[in-house]
Amino acid sequence: MDLYLDKVRLFEIAISSRNGSIDFHPSNGDGSAKEWDRSGSIRRPKNHLFEHDWVRFDHPVSVETRRLDDCCSEANLSKIDFIWMDVQRAESDVIAGATQTPPWMATRARACRTGSLCR
Repeated sequence: MDLYLDKVRLFEIAISSRNGSIDFHPSNGDGSAKEWDRSGSIRRPKNHLFEHDWVRFDHPVSVETRRLDDCCSEANLSKIDFIWMDVQRAESDVIAGATQTPPWMATRARACRTGSLCR
């Protein structure tokens, strides 16, 4: 596994439809769940608050956003082998920022977004 770590790059940004900044809403919990901090989104929570009323999103954090096209260009990425996208219903933002990224990437992302497992 360590053989491929030189091919992995980490970018501490949120991929979105535009460059700039946006509020990220990380989770936090009440009572015995006060350590619940394992989810969040640039989308404000909606049904989550009713289905899991013990989870809160009280402290938004401003994060830098970059379009996928611009991120790839700035990092001189000519090929993307794999993207793990767990963006909590913000898939359309990622895709909207990928107009110049290899066409197969946007096509597969759209197919995933419309699949039965995605909301």
